[in-house]
Amino acid sequence: MNMNSRIQRITAKGIIYRDNKILLLKDSKNVWELPGGKIEFGESPEISLVREFREEIGWNDLGIGKLVDVWDFTSTFETIDYQFLVVVFACNSTEEKIVLDKESIEYDWVAVSEIEKLKMKDGYKNSINKFLKEI
Repeated sequence: MNMNSRIQRITAKGIIYRDNKILLLKDSKNVWELPGGKIEFGESPEISLVREFREEIGWNDLGIGKLVDVWDFTSTFETIDYQFLVVVFACNSTEEKIVLDKESIEYDWVAVSEIEKLKMKDGYKNSINKFLKEI
């Protein structure tokens, strides 16, 4: 019998595309991901993205476009099983300066030709590929 607790989390992520590059953040485990984060109770995915971009990279100007993808993954930490549902939107901004919060250790504008080589969840790679096919 599984004695682990089970928790589901929904996250909203944004694809920022400029000059054939995608803005990515590296987490403390040296894994690349899209900017964004957990949707708080009562928030829409869009409101969550605006808040997360402000918190994670210091951007106040964020335009949210169409829904690109939805995917999920599971992980276990100690005795808790997590299922994450990831909702990915196409986004844009006039902001240039990036000020990282404590959640990320690095950011980069990664050429789309380099995305497949990165240490990153396949779901993010698939979402980026779907986005690129639609532009």
